[in-house]
Amino acid sequence: MKSAIELLDEYSDNLVGADTYGRERDRLIDEILTPEQKSAIEDIKAEFNEKIDALTERNATISNTLKAYVIENGSTLNGTLHQVVYTKGRISWDTKKLDGYAAAHPEILEFKTEGEPSASLRARRS
Repeated sequence: MKSAIELLDEYSDNLVGADTYGRERDRLIDEILTPEQKSAIEDIKAEFNEKIDALTERNATISNTLKAYVIENGSTLNGTLHQVVYTKGRISWDTKKLDGYAAAHPEILEFKTEGEPSASLRARRS
């Protein structure tokens, strides 16, 4: 059985491998296309990128408007394919100070709960 470090390194290698395969695929496709075909593909991409960018910009505006609406109304908005979910503001406490207070007032500890730990996989920053 592999160690956790070995599995993590395998995960990283797989990401690099998938990227390498994708680049090689694109290189081989590029080799068989004529200059005219490449130009036509770029023209098509440019035409559709303008349309996609316009929709993306419009959706950014719509998203901000809907988020403000949901926050103002305090409830989730359901559409046909999407929803804007209302989430109450989070309450936080100064745990360090409360733990200090609990040393003198242990009865407060009955109100304390601790959630399960979690893990997330992220790229390392160098």
